[in-house]
Amino acid sequence: MPRGLHVGVIQGCRRVARSSGLDEDTGPFYRSPLSLRAHFFVPPLPASLAKSLLLPPPRPPSSACIGKSTVAGDDGAADAIFPSSSSSSSSAAAAATSPGERKAVAACLPVDLQIAHLVIENVLDLTWATPAACVTSGWSGPAYKIQLDNFAKRLKTLYTHWNDHRNDLWGSSDVLAIAAPPNSEDLRYLKSSALNMWLMGYEFPETIMVFMKKQIHFLCSQKKADVLRPVEKTAKEAVGAEVVIHVKARSDDGTALMEAIFSAIHSLSKADGQQVPVVGYIAREVPEGKLLEAWAEKLKTADFQLSDVTNGLSELFAVKDDAELLNVKKAAHLTANVLKNYVVPKLENVIDEEKKVTHSSLMDETEKAILDPSRAKVKLKVDSIDICYPPIFQSGGEFDLRPSAASNDELLYYDSASVIICAVGSRYNSYCSNCARTFLIDANPLQSKAYEVLLKAHEAAISMLKSGNKLNAAYQAAFSVVEKDAPELLPNLTKSAGTGMGLEFRESGLNINAKNERIVKENMVFNVSLGFQNLQNQTSNPKNQNFSMLLADTVIVGKEKSDVATHMSSKAVKDVAYSFNEDEEEEERPKAKPEANGVDAFTSKTTLRSDNQESKEELRRQHQAELARQK
Repeated sequence: MPRGLHVGVIQGCRRVARSSGLDEDTGPFYRSPLSLRAHFFVPPLPASLAKSLLLPPPRPPSSACIGKSTVAGDDGAADAIFPSSSSSSSSAAAAATSPGERKAVAACLPVDLQIAHLVIENVLDLTWATPAACVTSGWSGPAYKIQLDNFAKRLKTLYTHWNDHRNDLWGSSDVLAIAAPPNSEDLRYLKSSALNMWLMGYEFPETIMVFMKKQIHFLCSQKKADVLRPVEKTAKEAVGAEVVIHVKARSDDGTALMEAIFSAIHSLSKADGQQVPVVGYIAREVPEGKLLEAWAEKLKTADFQLSDVTNGLSELFAVKDDAELLNVKKAAHLTANVLKNYVVPKLENVIDEEKKVTHSSLMDETEKAILDPSRAKVKLKVDSIDICYPPIFQSGGEFDLRPSAASNDELLYYDSASVIICAVGSRYNSYCSNCARTFLIDANPLQSKAYEVLLKAHEAAISMLKSGNKLNAAYQAAFSVVEKDAPELLPNLTKSAGTGMGLEFRESGLNINAKNERIVKENMVFNVSLGFQNLQNQTSNPKNQNFSMLLADTVIVGKEKSDVATHMSSKAVKDVAYSFNEDEEEEERPKAKPEANGVDAFTSKTTLRSDNQESKEELRRQHQAELARQK
């Protein structure tokens, strides 16, 4: 099997698994739901390949299953791709081959088919959900398992932080009630899911966690309960809390189990002399699904005082430990190298060859490069990699500097005085990184000056992200640069210079703006993102009349200075400014001198197009003539 096809099959299986509520590592759990776009849909396997893998013949997915998100073991979403089969012939085949026999036969297949067999049988098979099921299904790979040492360390951190900052950050809460929503095909970031990931290593959809001083309650399905059992002893040893697991049956609405949790809250609160316990929850997260909607409604009507604990969770996640920082660094290494080794050469080739390519197609190709890091000359575990958001490509006068921006279907525009913005974000073990660059084509004086000032302001903001400084000092540093060097551009400066980043792409409470007085601490991580928006060229061409600029880097706060984790992607003028007619320009303009403000003189990158400036048509004619001579 060709390597490209092999990677495509694996990546396709990963996406189908996610859309079905599965995870390639963990069965019923997933790191991050991705939108399953049409061009990533993986159809049923051909009958010949299914037969070689000892699978029943495929059938088309029913309309009822398409787009359905379910948790493995709780429903039959995987049946939409690979049916359990109801035909007599396939039933007989299934009965004739035990999991052990299937494994033995698979071992005789070529390596690529062995990999496909493992992917199909163990990623899309509903029985792969618990360590016991892994054994019975013949899977010898790593089963899902909570890292108990890490769980104990972070549970202690949670309880210590909660006790120390109960009144100022945790809303004076006596109880923490965190409800994680069901699976979704949308790419989203929620604090409830982040707490799952931070504490236990994976997300637990449709699971309610209630933390009290002496007890920790979980309300979840049977299979999640099986995975959670090992933490019972660990929690008792770490914080002295008894773990109580409430198992919800498929047909149960969970209300009786909720009442049992409420009863425990009241009982423990009265023992502590409190008549009306304060229950902390995440106020901004809208309940999804019947279970969470019922939970939210009962919370409101119960005899509790509710309090928002968003700030407490934000502060808890803000300072990263060594393991988290390693994940951020790996994600940033991938992001920077995707820009350096894939995006930039791709853009240079498109422009040099005068190709017509859309922003959306560049987005798709770049996303594939993230998910297959070898394309960017990076060696990382593919199973641990994901995107933060679909890569963003913008040009031709239409720009949106918001993180929610999307690449449209317009052609990449690279004529004289044009601007191209590229933004790439990748994740490693669910930890985010981000990098954005602006490329200039035959920049005019306004564009040259704007970029020089933006670069200087961006560096100024990064330099102020030191332990002990306030966040608004970083934004003020950038503002001061623009105010001094180009005051006319102040109205176009973005109102924020970025946000904190980690398991969430944007950590609430850590906005780098003029008003935020939160203190910067060592081992915080920031997406430092600064730009100019809606600048105007003096031209009637709508494609370059309006332009924007954006720079973004992943920054880790250290003891002495901040570390720019995405530094491998250069933002220096010489590496982002291109000229089509550099030879002619050098005859017209005098030798550049260093700028008084310390920014190097604006120098364009190596001239694009062929050195002898031959037209594309001329090169095409020469090539055809050469082919004719060879006949």
